[in-house]
Amino acid sequence: MFNGLGLFFDTYANGRQKGHFPYITAMIGDGKTKYDPSTDNKSNEVGGCTAFFREREHVTRAKVVYVEDKMLQVFVDVDGLGSWKNCFTKNDVSLPKRGYFGFTSETGDASDNHDILRVSTYSIQNEHTGKGTPQPPVVQNDAVKQRPLRQMGTADAKPAAPQPPQPPSDSSSSAWGWMWTALVVVFCVIAVGAVAAGALVAYQKMNQPKSYKRF
Repeated sequence: MFNGLGLFFDTYANGRQKGHFPYITAMIGDGKTKYDPSTDNKSNEVGGCTAFFREREHVTRAKVVYVEDKMLQVFVDVDGLGSWKNCFTKNDVSLPKRGYFGFTSETGDASDNHDILRVSTYSIQNEHTGKGTPQPPVVQNDAVKQRPLRQMGTADAKPAAPQPPQPPSDSSSSAWGWMWTALVVVFCVIAVGAVAAGALVAYQKMNQPKSYKRF
């Protein structure tokens, strides 16, 4: 027993029901009603179709389309042509808001082998669902989940806080500052050169041999 949609791929006819097998049948579980193998679930079926998905040389596929509280559709591709064929369409179908995917199998006296190669899920938009309402992005970090960001242009968005005025840049003062710095550097270089030259002259005079005059 289960709640939600049950899609059954039946390869063997147990009851004396109309239809050729293999057969795909669907039922909406209410948590109380069981699948009825004695009638191949005809008593609980909301839709179904014959689909020769067994013992094929190519991959066979099935697609389920559900429009919330409006419609349920099942498509099959068993010919390997890459085209979908409608299995059944059922209107006014309501499934649980949240659910899970499950896969199981059952056999009687005869056994068979089936492989599930891939399962893909998508969120669709069409003439039944409408364009939908885009959701604002949510900013998350490692420590805390923040609230969704407000969309730009909404009426309740708060204006940005005014920034304090910045003083105007004085290019002339900057130029004078660079000029004074250059002058100080040049003056220091000249002073160091003069001191070095004086020291060199004094050193040469001190090491010059003395000459004695005779009278």
